[in-house]
Amino acid sequence: ERHLHRLLRQLDLPCRFVTNHRVSLPSGRHCYLDVALVDLLLGLEVDGYEFHGPRDAFERDRARDADAASLGWQVVRWSAAAVLTDPETVSRQISDIIARRLALFRGGRLGG
Repeated sequence: ERHLHRLLRQLDLPCRFVTNHRVSLPSGRHCYLDVALVDLLLGLEVDGYEFHGPRDAFERDRARDADAASLGWQVVRWSAAAVLTDPETVSRQISDIIARRLALFRGGRLGG
């Protein structure tokens, strides 16, 4: 996650990001997003195989993402390996996702 934070600090972001952001889910439970751009309802996750590779963790992550999406959040996941070995691509993807999300919000198609 720290590597993702470094990448984000190098980008010219249109809004601030917060780490370990708590989201209350419709089920009454809550989750913590690795990184959140709250103004854009955008969550960024870095998944290591050790903790997210087992079947139950894989299923739980997808259910959590679907619950967050029902609240308007977009959650995007990268493997820890991708963040470490190809930071340029991850940075470009993040920039593109943020630009698209910002355009959707400003265009009145999301948020308001």
